[in-house]
Amino acid sequence: MKKIKYTQHSINRQKIRQIEKKEIEETLINPDIQIFDTLSKTKVNLRKINLTKYLAVIYLEENKYILVITSHYIKKKNIENRIKNGRWKIV
Repeated sequence: MKKIKYTQHSINRQKIRQIEKKEIEETLINPDIQIFDTLSKTKVNLRKINLTKYLAVIYLEENKYILVITSHYIKKKNIENRIKNGRWKIV
């Protein structure tokens, strides 16, 4: 596994959204779904929290490290809509 770095934005959002670093790392290492965001050109790993909610970790994969841009919770319906409209592609 590559070293994980966090943007300042990501660190700030983690605190506001009360997302533990451990949760982000687990989602990066063992995602339920891996996505490519065609709009922002970033990768998105999703980990299921319950029947309707996932944790999304948005990141860029560099040569020597993974740069976490942000993380947030997302509803299953929003994931389905982004896939359906073509913004997100399952990899």
